[in-house]
Amino acid sequence: MNINESVINLINQVLKTNTGALYKLQQYASCTWHIQIGIISIYGLICANGEISPIANNTTDCAIIIPSSIIPSLITGDKILIFKQITIIGNNELAKILLEILSELHFDGIIYKSHNKLVNLAVYKLSMFLKHTRDYVNLITTNASTSVHDYLIYENKILTNPYEIEQFCQDTIEINNDVERLTQKLKLYLSQT
Repeated sequence: MNINESVINLINQVLKTNTGALYKLQQYASCTWHIQIGIISIYGLICANGEISPIANNTTDCAIIIPSSIIPSLITGDKILIFKQITIIGNNELAKILLEILSELHFDGIIYKSHNKLVNLAVYKLSMFLKHTRDYVNLITTNASTSVHDYLIYENKILTNPYEIEQFCQDTIEINNDVERLTQKLKLYLSQT
């Protein structure tokens, strides 16, 4: 059993206790995905029951690439750098659902028992890896909208700050009021001459 199959088996153990995630995945049955975190790549096929089957390294419907260089950004909380470092290739909707599911997984109640203590240790380490990965993805997804908002307003200045828009609206109202007063004064002046 290779690392891809081991991780997929562990994911299926986790999914069995997360029926909501299984239901969401059922809607994407027969879709394939690839998640790469650092040097670890996981390839899977979503089955009709929502569980995952391991597949060979081939073309997938979507790929989510999370480089190991993202760890310093997670530690410092630099949301813009986190957002810039994740790469999504292919089906964005599927990638969003996978990231959402990964961020919401609960690892409670997962027990993997084997007579081989080495297998138990490996499964424990894999579950800890998935917990940390879930925490990282959760941080990324919860801050994604704020990151995009901040990036578009402060970094690229594509969007305008809401306070500037409010000030512009107030200034426009004042100008309209001034024009109205000047129009009244002009009418009064013209009527007197």
